Amino acid sequence: MATIPVVAQHRAEPTSCQLADVDRLAEELRRERPELGLHEEFRPLLPGMLEDAPTLHLDDLSEIPMVDRDGPIMFMQERACLRAGEGDLMACSAPPVAGFGSYVRDRLGLGSIEWLNPPPPRSNTLRLAYACWEDRATRHRLVHKLRRGELTYLHPHMGTVSVWVLAALLHRASRRPVKVIAPPPGVTRWANHKVAFAETVTRLFGPEWRPRTEAADNYATLSHRVAALATTSRMLAFKLPDSAGGRGNVVLDAAPFRRMPLRAIRTELKERLRPLAWSGSGRLLIESWERDVLCAPSAQLWIPPLAQGPPVVEGLFEQILVGREGCFQGCTQANLPEALDREMTTRAWLLAALFQRLGYVGRCSFDLLLVGDSLDSARLKFIECNGRWGGTSGPMTLMNRLFGSWTAQPFAALKCQMPGLDRLRFLDLLEGLGPDLYDRRTGRGWILVYNPGQLVSLSSIQYLALGPTWDEAVRRANVEVPERLRRLTRSWREPFGGIIDSAAYEAPTRSTPIPAFCPLTIQVPDPTYPNYTG
Repeated sequence: MATIPVVAQHRAEPTSCQLADVDRLAEELRRERPELGLHEEFRPLLPGMLEDAPTLHLDDLSEIPMVDRDGPIMFMQERACLRAGEGDLMACSAPPVAGFGSYVRDRLGLGSIEWLNPPPPRSNTLRLAYACWEDRATRHRLVHKLRRGELTYLHPHMGTVSVWVLAALLHRASRRPVKVIAPPPGVTRWANHKVAFAETVTRLFGPEWRPRTEAADNYATLSHRVAALATTSRMLAFKLPDSAGGRGNVVLDAAPFRRMPLRAIRTELKERLRPLAWSGSGRLLIESWERDVLCAPSAQLWIPPLAQGPPVVEGLFEQILVGREGCFQGCTQANLPEALDREMTTRAWLLAALFQRLGYVGRCSFDLLLVGDSLDSARLKFIECNGRWGGTSGPMTLMNRLFGSWTAQPFAALKCQMPGLDRLRFLDLLEGLGPDLYDRRTGRGWILVYNPGQLVSLSSIQYLALGPTWDEAVRRANVEVPERLRRLTRSWREPFGGIIDSAAYEAPTRSTPIPAFCPLTIQVPDPTYPNYTG
């Protein structure tokens, strides 16, 4: 396996008192939250140390609510290839895209990856881990690889229950070691839960380190919370606590609620929150939208097993968000004053150190706001934790792989959606962009594309734009690439022919038969975080 490069870019400077606070809170959370513990069936799957070994990469997004609110997103399974390397396997139920496998292998030079393509389950097309077990050919291929010592790790998008169950089933069927590079399910859910994260930030740093936040688990309580927050807020954000990418958010003007009685507020909220499909049971987060936001940075970290060393802060990025709901669209390097850079690094590292003490392993990031009149006097506010791979960590890791360090080559990552792109195949796009596509073999070109399945499903594409400076990379991403795509959609007439990329999508070979189903009964707690009040 080509080891995922983890490149430290920022040095945390915690005090002894801050470290003591981390240890104290970790002990308190272990006592208060039994769901953070690990089920006995999963204990053999914990990695003590991470080493070079063949890995199965799979991005199962089935346990993220509202993730497909804006349309089909099965294509997002494709982005696991940004971290897969020579000798690795990658599972993807999305329809194979002609030319993408060879593009990743040859033009980007990421190595020969064995692509597994289990059919998506009818019940939920995003249940990729389930598909890997239920599809006989895929299951046999994975067990065969384990028995031959050609597979050691499962590296998922996030540590969901279904991924850990898949690993346990493969361990039982093969009788070989299997390790999961992700936090245990209970820790994954806790880290990604917005209400739990807000409470954690408050307990570790104080309430001033997050926006004014409340939580409600019914419409009566929600109406009271809204009436109170509306008096001092310009906008109110309503968030499903376990959704991602801004898809589970609704943002409303606060002013109309200031003049409403509680009964009217309740009626209005039931109508306006329909997009969230919130029934009035289960937690909902209400956040006072800050007035003087300067930018929305994120801190990208890698958390190794505790025995392998402390967390690593790999980068501070500025997020590109669109719409009132703040949907993630892209990222580039954050350009912060030194003191702010140091403070953000240390605070993010302390949270990661807390997570590590609770058993967290793998990719993690924190979203923040910078609030104030200027960067020199700005205040940091933690918004949420992304306990998973995401739209910034994937491109950052790809840049580390291509250039040794993402800081060595200025870039900006962006998504472009426009009418007409859905008429293009991926091979058409490659032909149309021509020599401007980056080629690792020659070092020429400045555009890199990924997640090609969204061309047809969403008439969009995600890409990186390289530049001689960070400002030029941002300009190219925002102006030049969309203009190139616009011209391409206007001028394209005849589709470029192509066949399924057989180099990337070889049919799995069969091995020694195993039972089609290995029963595994695991009772996983379903935490509702009753003590989190925001």
